[in-house]
Amino acid sequence: MKKSLIYLISSIVVAAGLFFFANPMSASAAGVATTPGNISVTHLYTNEGKLISNRGLSANTDWAVGQVISVDKTTLLQVSTNEYVKASDVTYPSHPKTVNTPVTNVGNPNVTVSTVYQTTPVFDDTTGNVSSYINHGESYKVGRIIKNASGVTFYQVSAHGWVVDGLITVSGTPESVELSPNFNPVNSYMGATPDSIRQLISEYNTVNTRVLNAIPNNLLTTEYTISNYAGEDPSGTYMRLKAYYPNL
Repeated sequence: MKKSLIYLISSIVVAAGLFFFANPMSASAAGVATTPGNISVTHLYTNEGKLISNRGLSANTDWAVGQVISVDKTTLLQVSTNEYVKASDVTYPSHPKTVNTPVTNVGNPNVTVSTVYQTTPVFDDTTGNVSSYINHGESYKVGRIIKNASGVTFYQVSAHGWVVDGLITVSGTPESVELSPNFNPVNSYMGATPDSIRQLISEYNTVNTRVLNAIPNNLLTTEYTISNYAGEDPSGTYMRLKAYYPNL
C-alpha cells in the first residue's frame, strides 16, 4: 500500500498514504510502520537495498508492511510491491499493530479506483484541501465509500484522503456504501464562491435561473471543482450539474 505522487522541490515525488494496488498484500501482513513527523521525506529502497531517488514517503503517515527482509544486515520493510523503507527510519513496533478501520475498511475489499486523467486530486477530509494526487496508470485500494445528500460519492484511499466520483474510474462491486448527508471533503476550486460560479455558468450557457439558484451550494462548488480538475470550461460544470438537474 502506498500513497500517490505529489511533486516537490528537487524533483522528489512524495507518496502520500494511498492504498496502491499491485499484487496487493494484506493490510495486517506484518503490522504498520509510521514515518517520522519531523522529516519531510522518508527514503524508499528496492529489495536489493538500492535507494529509489525520485520517490519517498511523506511525514507522519502509516504504512501497512508486507515482508520484512534483511539486506547487508539492514532491515527493510515492504510498503508496496517493489518498495521498502529502512526499519531504522520509521517507527515499527516489535509487536506490530494492525491497520485500524479508518485506514482500510474490509467492507470494500474488491474495489479499486484509477483515473483517465494525467493526475487526479486526493482531498483531505480534515482540511478540504488537495493533499496528494493519483497518477494515470495506477490503481488504488478503496476503504470506505460515502455518498452525501447531493448524491456525490467519495472513495477513501488513505486515512484522511478521498477521491471524488467524476474524476475516477471505479473497478469492482462496492459492498458497503455509507450515507452521510453533510460529508464533503472538497473545498471550492481556487476559492470560488457559489455566487461567482452561478454567474460564470450563466455567462457561458443558457440556463434556467430558478433551477440554478436552487442547486445546493455544496454540490455547486464540488462539481465546479471536479470540472476544473478535469480541465473543462464552464460548460463542463454546467453539463455535470445538468446530470443532477435535467431542467437546468
